[in-house]
Amino acid sequence: MQAIDKNFDSVKVLYTNARRRLRAVNPAHRRHRIFMALVLVLTFGSTGFSLPVQAATAATEFRFFMTAKKVRGNAAICVGDNVRIRVQVMRAEVVISPGNLGYIQNLPGALVTGSVSNVSVGTLQPASIRTGFYSIDPGGAEFQFHADKVGTTSISFKGTINHIWWASKYLIGLPALTDRTDFVTDQVGITVEQCQYKVMAISHFSTAGVKLLAIMDGVLIKNEDGNLTGTAAVNWIGGPVTLGGCNGTMEVAPGQATLVGEQAGEQLIVDVTYHETTLGHLYNCIPGSVEIHPPVIPDPVSVTVPVSGGDIFGKDQNLSAPCYMCEEYDMSGFVNVDVTRVVQH
Repeated sequence: MQAIDKNFDSVKVLYTNARRRLRAVNPAHRRHRIFMALVLVLTFGSTGFSLPVQAATAATEFRFFMTAKKVRGNAAICVGDNVRIRVQVMRAEVVISPGNLGYIQNLPGALVTGSVSNVSVGTLQPASIRTGFYSIDPGGAEFQFHADKVGTTSISFKGTINHIWWASKYLIGLPALTDRTDFVTDQVGITVEQCQYKVMAISHFSTAGVKLLAIMDGVLIKNEDGNLTGTAAVNWIGGPVTLGGCNGTMEVAPGQATLVGEQAGEQLIVDVTYHETTLGHLYNCIPGSVEIHPPVIPDPVSVTVPVSGGDIFGKDQNLSAPCYMCEEYDMSGFVNVDVTRVVQH
């Protein structure tokens, strides 16, 4: 109670002194100042001179992060592949208490360098690059790893973020000076395997009254010289034949094909060369029957697919079949080709 009385006495002294000073001021200003003095009296009198205390704001700081990922994710990496690796540098405003991540943004202009732990497995290009300023991919950089041989390795990335001293940004003629540097890192594991390609081609041939189906199934394997080669079995499906008033059947003996592959950048060129085989053609005619066995050979086929594999549909292909004791005739047709890449174990 005594403390309140002392506070009130002090307020009265302040009010009296304020009134004395207001006598020398014009009436309009005097009324305004009297009003403010009354507000102070009421405020201080009700609170005992206690000023309102503002809540302390949480401290924040900027922290930096990096991510490095293979574009194809967990897809198999084969000898000869070029693997794209995306690196992203980001900045986040961190609220230290209670430790929340605030606004996150991609950070352009950061210098990122990469190094391969086992250089015999493959090489990285470029050695360093700055994160981009492009609006479609700010803060991003792309590297490419070329797989040279079977094995495992890791690629380490390091990002450098330089903080420019604020004064050097505005003082004309002063070079940009760094007052702080932050570093971010990430790592990508690489496993390179020997791969092979399964190649399947289904050919459809036909002419007047005749239909044939050829199914080729083979494998392309990379040899010691780095060339893709292989062989394939070719199995045929014939059927009933109606020709010149004669009914009969047509069959073709199993055959073979040679496969050759060539990698050109991100494309694989596959060439299929068929070997000659024998057609068995039996005519049941009246009054007699005729049986012929001419050689047949499908046209070679060349297709281009991605190195990861692919399909080609409806490619033109003909079948050459010379007729016994008559003119040679060709069967027109088409072929569907499927190329699938698998890890060689």
